Amino acid sequence: MPKAINNKILTLPDGRVMGYCEYGDPMGMPVIFCHGYPASRLQGALTQSVARQIGLRIVSADRPGFGLSDPLPGRNLLDWPRDVAALSDALGFERFAVLGVSGGGPYALACGYALATRVSNVCVICGLAPLSAQGILAHTNWLAWPSYFLARRAPLLLRIFHTLIIFSILRPHPERLLRWIISRSVADRKILERKDILVQITASIQESLRQGMAGVTSEFQLYAHDWGFNLSKIQVPVHLWQGDRDTTVPLSHARYLAENLPNATLTVVPGEGHFSLPIVHMAAILRELV
Repeated sequence: MPKAINNKILTLPDGRVMGYCEYGDPMGMPVIFCHGYPASRLQGALTQSVARQIGLRIVSADRPGFGLSDPLPGRNLLDWPRDVAALSDALGFERFAVLGVSGGGPYALACGYALATRVSNVCVICGLAPLSAQGILAHTNWLAWPSYFLARRAPLLLRIFHTLIIFSILRPHPERLLRWIISRSVADRKILERKDILVQITASIQESLRQGMAGVTSEFQLYAHDWGFNLSKIQVPVHLWQGDRDTTVPLSHARYLAENLPNATLTVVPGEGHFSLPIVHMAAILRELV
């Protein structure tokens, strides 16, 4: 799989450690990459070859409790823009674009909200909408329903559920859970037949669990509750990309975001799924950021 330039560590202002990698052109236009769920800084490798060709410097950081980044107890979505600002300051970025994939979408939008003077634009690929929105879970995969219910009603049981049902499978055999999740998506099944892609995605998932299940569980609780900011207040341009055959984060999420963001454009790609879209169409997606 494409190699990161290297693993890097940044000490944040509050003393926590953040792990990150860089991909693409080291001298290119900066883009902060917000990884999916569960995933890690290694997911940024999906952008490597295209980013290098078109002159983008992709900085992909682990969120708190994932990969190499220290946990942040009691965190919320708006803590992430503060970490991104510190990372950008350390790297000398005055302005930058933000790219969020799947579960990284809410974090990319949080940056667009809280760092409006520094963020040039935001791109969200197959991104989550607020899970509390009416009807948003209607076509979501089988793991989301019990996780959402437990996150809202019984957080302790959510951790037990994730540990018993997900962690016991995800850490030793991530490819098995992936195949279950994408079983209804022809496009995703086809793309994961490519061994290089499967290895890359599973490596990112396994790295996300380096510190155990706590980061994954606490993150789902953030998705399931109020995000702490209003989508209508995000004024930076937001590019939404969505496959109409996505069975992991269905099209209803992208439509909700497009309806509630004041400066959004939605590109729906026929026939593409959750994993196939960012791999097959990464060139078009990154060019839109430029």
